[in-house]
Amino acid sequence: MSKVYHLTTPVTEEQVRQLRVGDVVYLDGTVFTGRDRVHETLIEMDQKGEKPPFDLHGCAIWHCGPVSKPDGKGSYVVTSVGPTTSFRLTNETPFMLEKHGVRMIIGKGGMGFPAVDAMKKFGAVFLAATGGCACVYAQQVVRVKDVHWAEEVGLGEAAWELEVKDLGALVVAIDSTGETLYKKVMDQAIDKMPGLYKELDVKTPDRAVIHWPTALSGTKNVLEGMEKVGGGA
Repeated sequence: MSKVYHLTTPVTEEQVRQLRVGDVVYLDGTVFTGRDRVHETLIEMDQKGEKPPFDLHGCAIWHCGPVSKPDGKGSYVVTSVGPTTSFRLTNETPFMLEKHGVRMIIGKGGMGFPAVDAMKKFGAVFLAATGGCACVYAQQVVRVKDVHWAEEVGLGEAAWELEVKDLGALVVAIDSTGETLYKKVMDQAIDKMPGLYKELDVKTPDRAVIHWPTALSGTKNVLEGMEKVGGGA
């Protein structure tokens, strides 16, 4: 049975390892946003032996780029802050967990096997945020504590240091045992398929291949990327 947790960052490995797929989390404390350029910048700094201007140990990385407006006091008011697709950050995630001690990743769409394996090894979870609720999540941002690297990468790709209160509801979609909500749903769907074929009087396919109709040009690249990182067949 799913449980509800109210956690405050920084969180401990012990706290994270008690979470299971399907549990619901509400977060207080500091959360850092991080899209592609934040991950790339952190890796580049590590290669140069440099340290970032903030500490991620025990914290949460939110895969998003906030929409904001100036508050008239030299800072910003966040007006919309929704999750971006997390899968493309699969390969950078093991580095974030091992080197920077990140315990929670907030995003949408799940992540590939390398990220799942790293969460199991280092003690971290993936928290699924609901797409389309960006304005709701913005109301749970108490204040903008700082914005890092905005001049270098732009506000959308910068590392926003946010103080949040009751950020959620966030669903544990990948836990530290390696269990994933996405695999559970897929397994359940596959188990039900023979019964559905029979009910619909459809001959069971003799191959596990799905034909994709003509789609956007980027679809092929996304699918090829998933195959490379072991995210799906």
